[in-house]
Amino acid sequence: MTKKNTVVRWQILIFLAVLLINFSCNRSDNESTDNELIPKIFTFYSQDINGKNITLGGEIKEKGKIKIIRRGVCWSIKENPTIESNNFKEDKLDIEGKFYFALANELKPATKYFVRAFYETTKGIKYGDIVSFNTEAVNTIKSPMHILKKSVTLRGEIVQEESEIRTVGFAYSTTPNPIANRDKMVTKKIQGSASYEIVLESELNPNRIYYVRGFIMDRSGEYSYTEEKQFHTTGYLGPARGDVIYDKGEISDGWRYLEISYYQYMERWGSTDLFIPDIPGDFGKGFDNSKKIIQYSGESYSAAKLCSILTMNGFSDWFLPTTEELLVILKSYKSQGITIHGRFWTSTQKDKSNAYSIMFNEVSNEFELLVDPKDQQNRILPIRRY
Repeated sequence: MTKKNTVVRWQILIFLAVLLINFSCNRSDNESTDNELIPKIFTFYSQDINGKNITLGGEIKEKGKIKIIRRGVCWSIKENPTIESNNFKEDKLDIEGKFYFALANELKPATKYFVRAFYETTKGIKYGDIVSFNTEAVNTIKSPMHILKKSVTLRGEIVQEESEIRTVGFAYSTTPNPIANRDKMVTKKIQGSASYEIVLESELNPNRIYYVRGFIMDRSGEYSYTEEKQFHTTGYLGPARGDVIYDKGEISDGWRYLEISYYQYMERWGSTDLFIPDIPGDFGKGFDNSKKIIQYSGESYSAAKLCSILTMNGFSDWFLPTTEELLVILKSYKSQGITIHGRFWTSTQKDKSNAYSIMFNEVSNEFELLVDPKDQQNRILPIRRY
């Protein structure tokens, strides 16, 4: 090999070595620069005291000159949430610092969620750390039902983990915004998610407006309240100037209230040789029962027909109550210390010869359901619904 060739060879080797060194340095410098230019992203959340609303957020730090296309938060009941789950909120602000998104009634109660903040640049989406949280149990109040002169059925619903046992209840008063322990209250323990009812009996006064709020007691003994409802105990005059004895709490099947005539009558139930089908003793069936009795009885006089031809203060829609309806009426009066004596017909049939009546037993201090011949003269207490 000539000296000239050797020199050329060494020059080539030196050139390649310098080129390799420069490439390595440039690659290291570029990697260092890229790492320095990746903004950092962190995730956080804050929850209000009653667990109904939550704020999710994040924070972008060391943004530098990188352009943020969008930023936001995503959440899921599964780990590693991404925006592909479609549960996310975002904005398009190209700024550094903290950002927040409020969620109102968008999450299920008593559920564990995972959340991540994110931002997007021209290089793609960058996610922050994963944070988990549990939404609180939620208690709601429904409309009060079965309102009488001194009683009411209060209703609620709680959503919580199936293993949880919590104290729920109702605070009630004649003034708005009742509070547990300060005002009257009733409670019960509920495990898991469930609808529940609590009946207040003889704790109320007739013809009064009451305000009620449901509540749930947390582990620290603090109360979280539902919205407020109100109800009006019966015992006031109805449209026909009778005594309103019962309020369903809402309109269904075209009616809500039962009104009782202040007048009593005497009449036989009907024919002792006629069976009338489908006239049960269920609550709410008295109107239909009476129509059917009149239809089958024709021109014959009966307790149901007597009710139907009555006109009081312009109203002629009176009927004979069923066994359940009449029991509710008589027991409501008794809760006030008023006992109505005598045997009263109901629109409920026993067989073709007999029907049911109700009478107060002085010895047992209870109302008795009796079976009487249909041609017997008993008292009648007409009622109407509206």
